[in-house]
Amino acid sequence: MLVVSAKPTGNPHQDVLVDIRVDDSYQPLQELKRLLNITRSTLKTEEGDALAAAGKFDEAVSVYAEAAACYPENLEIPFWQAITLVGLDQVDRALPMFKQIFEREPIWREVIKRLVGTELLPTSRT
Repeated sequence: MLVVSAKPTGNPHQDVLVDIRVDDSYQPLQELKRLLNITRSTLKTEEGDALAAAGKFDEAVSVYAEAAACYPENLEIPFWQAITLVGLDQVDRALPMFKQIFEREPIWREVIKRLVGTELLPTSRT
């Protein structure tokens, strides 16, 4: 399935919005649905990242939640949503999310350790 922008820029990288294939699948419609959900999730995550980069953290958290709903198997999305919540001083909302993430995939604990003290997860606020 190929979806392109209604307003072409001339740059194929920007003009192609969705390009997913199910050529080798024994269940092409189910696979197409799965891949489309992943694509939607990726696009929503990128939108959330852009909002967070612009300092629109509350909006970013909402968009990250939409992304996570599209692709619930991917724990990276709620992880970054929780990180964003911590940045908003909403630790009470983030902690249950971290707990679920760490229970499903403990490796995310290591990511937290590496983020502590960085711009993404500062140890103190000034």
